[in-house]
Amino acid sequence: METAMIFFINFFFAKRFLFWFNDFRHSRMQSVHGGSGPMDKNNSENSENAAPVRILIAEDDQSTRALLTTYVGKWGYVAEPACDGAQAWDMLSAPDPPRLVLLDWMMPGIDGLSLCRKIRALPDGNLFHVILLTARTSAQDLIEGFAAGVDDYIRKDFNRDELRARINVGARVVQLQTALARKVSDLEDALAHIKTLQGILPICMHCHKIRNDEEIWQRLEEYISSHTTAMLSHCLCPDCFQSITPSSSTPKQRGTEAPSVVCEP
Repeated sequence: METAMIFFINFFFAKRFLFWFNDFRHSRMQSVHGGSGPMDKNNSENSENAAPVRILIAEDDQSTRALLTTYVGKWGYVAEPACDGAQAWDMLSAPDPPRLVLLDWMMPGIDGLSLCRKIRALPDGNLFHVILLTARTSAQDLIEGFAAGVDDYIRKDFNRDELRARINVGARVVQLQTALARKVSDLEDALAHIKTLQGILPICMHCHKIRNDEEIWQRLEEYISSHTTAMLSHCLCPDCFQSITPSSSTPKQRGTEAPSVVCEP
């Protein structure tokens, strides 16, 4: 029993050492070649963003969580780690949550798929991009994950460059979705300020008052002003001008002509 336990511990730390060693070797290769390559291009592109994308990392294994947090920070993103599903949900249901989520499947309390379903049930759940981190890679497991609302997945024995590429794709999706949602909100606000008249308007045939939605009769000009953006001025049409002119003094007798319209601003 003790021998098996020692073997397991040695295997665990050897695996973590290989992760860190590969990261160190990759960094050394980048520095030797002058920092050129596609990864540096992605890094420079991300650094140009005014607000770096925030990434929630939900992982119960401390070493893996620390490794992912280190990677994400090096790539120019803002890492927000959570030690389990419950803490991750508290962060995601708070105002202004991270929109890019790196989610472990197997976690105590709320597992990854349950958390993803709760995310999609939020009013703005479609604005999140969820990447599932899992050791389960069978076809049925992947179908179950996508059915729960997962956008992408990556194996737990991930390749560093593959992980970065998938996170970069997710960051672009989040930025596009956020920009689109902002434009839709702006259009809805603009539409709310546009006043239109439509439908059947009850109008008095004698005084020409209009009955509004509150069953109150308003003067025609008051109703139009409150339901449109038009500005009204008081005028006299030619017929009204003739009707209020004394009959003994016609425009021709006074040597004048009735104006086509008389208006006051």
